[in-house]
Amino acid sequence: MQARNTPSIMKPQLHHPISFLAVIALHCTVAAQEPPRRGIHNPQEPWAFRVVLDSRPRILVAAFDDSLWAAWDTQRCRLFQVWKPGDQGVKFQGAVFNGEHGPQPVSDGQRLHQEPAEPAWFVQDQGKGAPAVVRYRGHRTGTPGELHFSYEVILADGKTVISIEETPAFVGGTAPSLSRTFVIQGLPKGKQMALQLSGDATTWSLQGPAGELVDRNQQRFLIIQNNGKATLTGTWKNL
Repeated sequence: MQARNTPSIMKPQLHHPISFLAVIALHCTVAAQEPPRRGIHNPQEPWAFRVVLDSRPRILVAAFDDSLWAAWDTQRCRLFQVWKPGDQGVKFQGAVFNGEHGPQPVSDGQRLHQEPAEPAWFVQDQGKGAPAVVRYRGHRTGTPGELHFSYEVILADGKTVISIEETPAFVGGTAPSLSRTFVIQGLPKGKQMALQLSGDATTWSLQGPAGELVDRNQQRFLIIQNNGKATLTGTWKNL
């Protein structure tokens, strides 16, 4: 009697969903590790921070708003850059941040204003001016967006100290701006302080009794004539 061939029954193959879920989980983990852009609305990261930026050391960056970031050169006590931030605002690269040797952090976005690595403060006495000996005494922050810088100017006698406090702030509106309020104490009678305003702000405006804007040799200066307060505002229409 011939044996009958019993047809083999193929068992259905079940594709376990674990591998698929693992891929999704890995993707989500990588995405979660990408930090959001710094700013006053991101409590996870400081909105004001020290960094080497665009090859210039001793820079303090203030991420004021999604439309305007600014950076100060603390070595020279002057404004360094103003820019409209891109996706990151600052690209953090280099050995400290990602282990790569060579690259350093760079600004990310549309640059609006940049000042040179040169002295910006001058002391004027009887119509003659000379670069000031200016020292950075630190900064402090308060509520998000609140920032204060402290500077000291040492006069030639080595004893007289002029105190300058700068308080920058973002000013919103149809043409976002950066205001810089200076409070001056200890300026002797007969002497003046001058701050050279480099860069490419569309307009500079000034309020307050302590200073005035003066154009000399195709350069603009904030002249501080008295102790007190002066508020300088720079506006960039292409923001």
